[in-house]
Amino acid sequence: MGGARKKRLTGWRILVIAQSFSIAAMTVRGADAPLALMCEYRTDPIGLETPAPRLSWQTSDGQAAWRVRVASTPEKIAAGEADLWDSGKVSGGDTFGVEYAGKKPMPSQRVYWQVKTWTS
Repeated sequence: MGGARKKRLTGWRILVIAQSFSIAAMTVRGADAPLALMCEYRTDPIGLETPAPRLSWQTSDGQAAWRVRVASTPEKIAAGEADLWDSGKVSGGDTFGVEYAGKKPMPSQRVYWQVKTWTS
């Protein structure tokens, strides 16, 4: 392949977050989807009052890039619509403590997020 590297999409992992950010796993796509998703270092946080909660995940292979999307409904996140935040594709191996940088959800609002990773 002449030295060119192909980047492989490893899949989406979706979690539910209820404002003030509680979290529960929903679905996984792809064998290499991100694992162990956490919000504020917990797998099932409820009622967090952190304005910018930190999101973390693990990957089975070396991660070359990631993208986080956050939406207000499961239908929107399933359709790939991020009405609260879309980080865009970010190069690098960050998987720990990525700060939420989107719109502030309403009190007690459920929030849904997904992370997509790419490997080299």
